[in-house]
Amino acid sequence: MLCWLVAAALAGEAEGELALDLLHATSTSDLPSSGPEEGLSATELGMRVRGSAEQARFSFALDYQGREAVAGQFTTTPYRLFYRAEAMATVVEDRLVVGVGRFIAPSVLFLAVDGARGVWTPSDSARIELFAGRRGITSARSNLGFDTWLPAVGGSGSWRGQRASLDAMASLAGDQASYGTEGVVPGDPTLTTTDTWTAIAVTGGGTVEPVDDALVLGARGTISQGASWLIAPTASSPELVVTSVDLYQALGFARYRISDDARVDLDVISQVTAVPISLDELQDPSFTDVRGRFAGRLLDAAWLRPDVRLRLRQDRTELRTGLAADIDHLVVPGPFVRARAWFDDILMDRTGDDVAAVDRLLWSASAGWSRGGLDLEAGASFVDRAAGPVSGRSPALTTSQDLSPFVLEAQNIVFLRSFVATSSRWFGGADLEANVQSGSPEVRAFVQVGLLGDASW
Repeated sequence: MLCWLVAAALAGEAEGELALDLLHATSTSDLPSSGPEEGLSATELGMRVRGSAEQARFSFALDYQGREAVAGQFTTTPYRLFYRAEAMATVVEDRLVVGVGRFIAPSVLFLAVDGARGVWTPSDSARIELFAGRRGITSARSNLGFDTWLPAVGGSGSWRGQRASLDAMASLAGDQASYGTEGVVPGDPTLTTTDTWTAIAVTGGGTVEPVDDALVLGARGTISQGASWLIAPTASSPELVVTSVDLYQALGFARYRISDDARVDLDVISQVTAVPISLDELQDPSFTDVRGRFAGRLLDAAWLRPDVRLRLRQDRTELRTGLAADIDHLVVPGPFVRARAWFDDILMDRTGDDVAAVDRLLWSASAGWSRGGLDLEAGASFVDRAAGPVSGRSPALTTSQDLSPFVLEAQNIVFLRSFVATSSRWFGGADLEANVQSGSPEVRAFVQVGLLGDASW
């Protein structure tokens, strides 16, 4: 018995992942505010390291990501971030775990905390987590030095029953953004401005299943006071504004599974945002959405997904109708075809007329192969793209936060994508996309390779 206890105490296991990537992008703009260089390029080298080790009641988890500009005229800001470097101990088996170090705390907002936390599981259906410490990474993905103390406290709780669930999260944390503008006259010093504020975020919701495995009803409410918001420079407007907003959101949804091959989703979401600056030409982020979606399997060969969304804004009404089709069962296993299209019919409330100039058709189509750990895809698209944290280039900005300014919003894109993971030890991928919109050629190329490993003793 003693030998068995000693062996169990010394037994342990570890697993990890190492990934490297190279991202290259080009951009062309002849607008005056874009600077003297019409064509710009940038290249970044990235690395991600994740791993965990467990020995008896003690464990350690690590998650690191770094990016560095290695070439190009458009310098990007380097960052080296530990999302997690935490040591944990099991105080009571299956019931209480405590940890110290850096971790991503449960919050509506991105919140990396240097501090301590405890996870209490009073039963198999309940979980409570509390944390306290300092903010370690700002919402703009910048490290905070230990000479800057921005408090971060909060917690979460959840309960899961057979046909119902409840959960809630609350956090209070400081945040900070620094940005600079370079003097127009060569040699002028860079002027740096630092804004600091406190963000409070609370969310809670729940679900019920009146019909087991068929019908799910849910609701959620969120209040986020002091969420960071960055209005970044663009080619036509070099001004950079850092501010915060107060966000209030309510969501209700219903999911009904008719059968294994058919289901219906209904969502209603209302969002009100108090922006402490004049929006002028910017879009007011307040809206109310009513959305209905259906997914059905057709002849065991394809999924069809019609989608209707009605969005009510203060200055207009948007009606989006769309259809997506995924054909994944052709003559032989492996090949697939994907197609999506949405039409936005926009009614400007202040004029009472349907303004066709702002109506738009968004679409995406691709074909490829997926089998045996190999995924290949080629296609074209004109879809909404996320912009930011920096959504443009300007000579008034010393550096960029990332390479997102090189592909913006809805543009004509052609792309090639590939990913391979033929064993449990390594994976690799490559993406190439080019904006073929007339007058603004842009290219993004992304290559990644990674290794996986595990050990036990």
